[in-house]
Amino acid sequence: MEFLEYVGKKFELIVFCKGSEMYCKLVLDLLESEKQYFSHCLYSNYVLFENQNFSVKYYDFLLTNGRTLSNTVILDCGVEPYCLCLYNGIPVLSFENEHDTELIHVAKYLDDISKSKDIKKTLTNSLSKCGILS
Repeated sequence: MEFLEYVGKKFELIVFCKGSEMYCKLVLDLLESEKQYFSHCLYSNYVLFENQNFSVKYYDFLLTNGRTLSNTVILDCGVEPYCLCLYNGIPVLSFENEHDTELIHVAKYLDDISKSKDIKKTLTNSLSKCGILS
């Protein structure tokens, strides 16, 4: 909750969920019952469906949310949710336990890149420098 409170003061937070609208609302209720941090929940209606080599994959399609990708950042522990917008993604480690400090590092990083006029460009340069993107 501390992470949501901190970044919620500085950024618009949106939840992406591959499930139905009802499932997305349940996830939001679990994350925050007060509904004070997240402005939107995008669910399966906002997801681009792709069937490739008989394996079904879902990709969050960010352009459907009406926001400019130059100021959009996606946090996820896997690359698939943002593979269509790879240069907007920040890979994060999966949550381990109550002693996990990953989100503290992410908050500091978000502070740094938020000073840029084009977050996507700054993020791309930063991730390239550390070898995540080539």
